[in-house]
Amino acid sequence: MLNALYLVWAIFWVVIGFIITMPINLIFLSFKRTYFIGHFLRKLWAYIIFLPIGMWVTVSGKEHVKGLNQFIYAPNHSSYIDIPASTIALPGILCYMAKDELTKFPIFGYFFKTIDIGVKRGNARKAYEAFIEIGDRLNTGQIPLIFPEGTIPAKSPHLGNFKIGAFRLAIEKQVPIVPVTMLDNAARFPEQKPLVGRPGRMRVIIHRPISTTNLKSDDAEMLKMKVYRIIEQTLLKHQIISNEN
Repeated sequence: MLNALYLVWAIFWVVIGFIITMPINLIFLSFKRTYFIGHFLRKLWAYIIFLPIGMWVTVSGKEHVKGLNQFIYAPNHSSYIDIPASTIALPGILCYMAKDELTKFPIFGYFFKTIDIGVKRGNARKAYEAFIEIGDRLNTGQIPLIFPEGTIPAKSPHLGNFKIGAFRLAIEKQVPIVPVTMLDNAARFPEQKPLVGRPGRMRVIIHRPISTTNLKSDDAEMLKMKVYRIIEQTLLKHQIISNEN
C-alpha cells in the first residue's frame, strides 16, 4: 500500500515537472542553437521530480572532466531514472543516445527527436546515421552520453554485455571516453514488476577520462573491456554487486 502511494506521488511530480518545463522547452528544442537551454530545463525537470519524492544525487569526480571540451560519457544502465539522475549529476550539455522506442513516448519522446538521438535497433544503416549525427554533436558543444549496455540488463545492477559502438566512435573522433558509475539507481527504482520505488541517495562517480589518442579501430574491444572493468570494480568495491552472482 505504501509503495503504491509512493509511486502515485512520484508520477504526480513527473507530470508536474513536464507541465512546468515542457511548454517552454518546446520552443528551445526547436532550434539547435538553443538546445543548451533545453538541457537546463531538463535538469530543472529532474530536480522537480526528485526533491519531493525524497531522492537526491551526490557526485564525485567532477574534477576529472573540468576543462575537457570534447569527450563521451559511458555510464552503466541500471534503472528507469538513469536519465534524470545523470542530467543532474554530469557536467556539460548532454546528448543522450538511446533506443528508438523512446521517441514514441508521449512528450518525453520529443527530446529524442531533437536534443537527443534515438537508435533504431536491427537497422544497421539507421544506427550508422545515428552515430554520425552524435559525432557531429561533439562539434556543436554537446557531450554525447551513450549507455554501452544499450538497455537495462535483466540482472541489473550487474552489468550487461557492452556494445562496441561508443568505443569505436570515441576512437574515430579521437576524443576521451569517460566511464561513469551510477551506484544506487537500481535500488531506488529497479526494473521489475510490480514497480517498486524507494527514496534515498543516488551516488554517481565520474572516473578519469581514458584517452583514445593514437588508438585504432582494432583497439575498440580493448577500450570497451577497460571501461567495463572500471565500472564493474567500482560496483564491487561499494558492494552493489558481488562476485558470487
